[in-house]
Amino acid sequence: MNAPSRRMPPSAVAETGGAWGWIAVVLLVAGLALGVYWSLIVRWVLVAIAAWIVIGTFIGERHSRRLKRERASESICTFARTLPARHHDTWVVRATYETLSGIVRVPIRPTDDLEKDLSIDPDDLDDAAVEIARRAGRRMEAPAANPFYGRVKMVADVIAFMENQPKKVLKQ
Repeated sequence: MNAPSRRMPPSAVAETGGAWGWIAVVLLVAGLALGVYWSLIVRWVLVAIAAWIVIGTFIGERHSRRLKRERASESICTFARTLPARHHDTWVVRATYETLSGIVRVPIRPTDDLEKDLSIDPDDLDDAAVEIARRAGRRMEAPAANPFYGRVKMVADVIAFMENQPKKVLKQ
């Protein structure tokens, strides 16, 4: 009998965006200050870049706030209940939920599209897959041999991919 998934090791996913966002803001302000002393074209290019960053951030934050408001009452329990009972490894389900919802800071659903709904970059997904595998007791050797390799689009696909990865052999 497997140990309950609530006993799995804690997540090691770092917060995303914080330091890089501040670095981008400082560089942008410094660029704008230098642009004041340079030509008119440089100033307009810097203003356009600043506007693009501000508008993109505003749209992303608005989407995130809407998802948080819609899913305020959801948790790992509602996530697990939407999956077919007894068809999934509970360790993979919990590791996927906690890792991905920790990245986007919103309760996730199995039907969420990783790029469109959650705005998870493919490179971030690769890092998250390593963390999910570590926590769920799966190995990440030869992921190209997995039948779901290259077909992961939704959260449910991440679960299916991880369940098709070989389990780690426990030392006794």
